[in-house]
Amino acid sequence: MTDMKKIRFWWIFRRGKKKYLVPSTVCICGVGTIVLVAILNVFSAVTRSYEGPPHSILNTTRFVTGVRKMTSPRVRPTQVKRETSNVILDIDEGPEAAYMIHDLPDTDRHAQSGQIPETDTFYVDDYEKIDENAQKSHERGKLQKISKGAAKRLPKALIIGVRRCGTRALLTFLRVHPDIRAPGPEVHFFDKHYHKGLEWYRKQMPATLSSQLTIEKTPSYYVIKGVPEKVHRMAKHIKLIVVVRDPVSRAFSDYVQLASKHSDIRTFEELAFLNNATGLVDTSWSVLCNGVYSKSLVRWLQYFSLNQIHFVSGERLVADPAGEIAKVQDFLGLKRIITSKHLYFNKTRGFPCVKKHERHGKPRCVGVNGAKHYPTVTPRLVKRLRDFYRPFNKRFYEITGEDFGWDDHK
Repeated sequence: MTDMKKIRFWWIFRRGKKKYLVPSTVCICGVGTIVLVAILNVFSAVTRSYEGPPHSILNTTRFVTGVRKMTSPRVRPTQVKRETSNVILDIDEGPEAAYMIHDLPDTDRHAQSGQIPETDTFYVDDYEKIDENAQKSHERGKLQKISKGAAKRLPKALIIGVRRCGTRALLTFLRVHPDIRAPGPEVHFFDKHYHKGLEWYRKQMPATLSSQLTIEKTPSYYVIKGVPEKVHRMAKHIKLIVVVRDPVSRAFSDYVQLASKHSDIRTFEELAFLNNATGLVDTSWSVLCNGVYSKSLVRWLQYFSLNQIHFVSGERLVADPAGEIAKVQDFLGLKRIITSKHLYFNKTRGFPCVKKHERHGKPRCVGVNGAKHYPTVTPRLVKRLRDFYRPFNKRFYEITGEDFGWDDHK
């Protein structure tokens, strides 16, 4: 049996026949500590029970009177009182944030319904993905200020092809526009990762405002069967961009890239022709099949109307990049911000480049260093390739209503 009795500034604790004298100040401090810990535990439990969107923020701190700095993994956006150089690693408002499977509205549903909470000002990288690369980008200083309402959204436009036609250059130019955001690498969702689901796909996208447009580029989408149907299931009103060029030049470029990765590859002529004497083309070789644009286009038109697809000329993208980019901006419904003042022609690379940005240390260029070394093919076989593509080009011109001039070669 333990009892206690206060005598002036001392407390007497009696346990059995033993007595203990404890100063009053020690007792008061001990009781106060217990009460303070209980209050903090209740406060922490209330904070964790908040059902709002989880925001993982780097180095976010809160201050509690009499307690050292504490970091919470789930912080209400309104609790961030001051503007910091924090990087949002993942903005995830839950499964309901994904667009409806069969509809992609022109406006943001969540902004209209008020489901997305207003956040304070954050900084995120303006070119790279903000998930695993966010901290590295922050350290490089390549940061862009993004204000209230930033969230990851499904793309409203896709650059679906064609491989080796200038898709990477197009996206590099489009990144200059402040209302366009795109993930860093090619996502390959509809051809390789479709089984992971739309929620996984959405999380690969960068954070955007409701006024910004998310674009994803994977050139293989255009030629793979089944992709048009999958894209239509996600968003039947989505906008599609296709970059095309002379199929013969495209085939040479495709082969050069393959040869750079496989040193033991056979010559172009051996792969392209079943019989060099007769010039019989091997139509089973994917390098040649990918240049039959009309065949793939017919599959896409089974699910999307022609006015949802914009065609970019790869030749004009090099000769007049500002003119082609202006058409793309119009197609996407964006203000014409990217002009010739943002671009210049790099003679060494033989390709247009984006001029040095005021926030970045060097221009952004694509293309190869030095001259392009196409495979050696006899003029007779080159003419045979052009003859092979000519009827398919004609059909492509008829469907698109535009003559790209690929059959003007002598």
